[in-house]
Amino acid sequence: MKELKMTLKPYVAGLILACLPLSACGAGSPGSSEKNLQTLESGPISVKVPESWIDVDADSVTDIWTAGKQNAENEQATSQVRLAKRVESPPYADAANQKLLMQNSIGDDGFASGGVEDVQVKGSDGAQLAKFTYTEPEGRTWKGRYVSAVNRESGIVATVEILTLEKGGMSDEEMQSIVKGIQYDKSAEQDSK
Repeated sequence: MKELKMTLKPYVAGLILACLPLSACGAGSPGSSEKNLQTLESGPISVKVPESWIDVDADSVTDIWTAGKQNAENEQATSQVRLAKRVESPPYADAANQKLLMQNSIGDDGFASGGVEDVQVKGSDGAQLAKFTYTEPEGRTWKGRYVSAVNRESGIVATVEILTLEKGGMSDEEMQSIVKGIQYDKSAEQDSK
C-alpha cells in the first residue's frame, strides 16, 4: 500500500490506502457473525475485525501504530484498522484523541474533526470516540474514528484507528460494529510500558 500524499502528521500519515475506488467493504464485513471475526491486539487494546482481513503492510505500522489489518491487498483496500498500544498523553481518553486530532489538523486543509462522544470499552476506566474526515487533493474522502481507552491507575491510554473510504468503504453501522468489539485488558499493559 502506498501512503496518501498528504501533509497529515505521522499519526494519520499511515492513512495510506491511496487505492483504486472499489465497491463495498467486501466479504466479512464487521457486522458478520462472531465466528467470522478475528482478534487484532497490541498491548492492552484489542478489536474484532472480519476474518478475511489481512495484515497492513509495514509502511502502515509506524510511529505509534503497532498493529493493523485491512480488507484487501494494498491498492485495493478500502478500509483498515490500526492499534496504538500507548499514546503519550495525559491519562485521559479525551486528551489522547485531542492530541491525535490536533497533530493531524495543523496545516492540512483536507483534515476535519467531526466531533467526539464517550463510548464504552470493556475493561477500560473510560473511553472516547473522535470522528474525522480527510479529503485527498484528488477529491476522495476518507472517514475515520479514533477510539482511545484508558486505565487511570497505570495512566496508559491505547487507541484504535478505524479508517474507510466514504464511498465504497464501510458504512457507519459497520464502523460502529468494530467500535463495539474493542476491549482493554489491563493485564496486558506490561508490553506498553
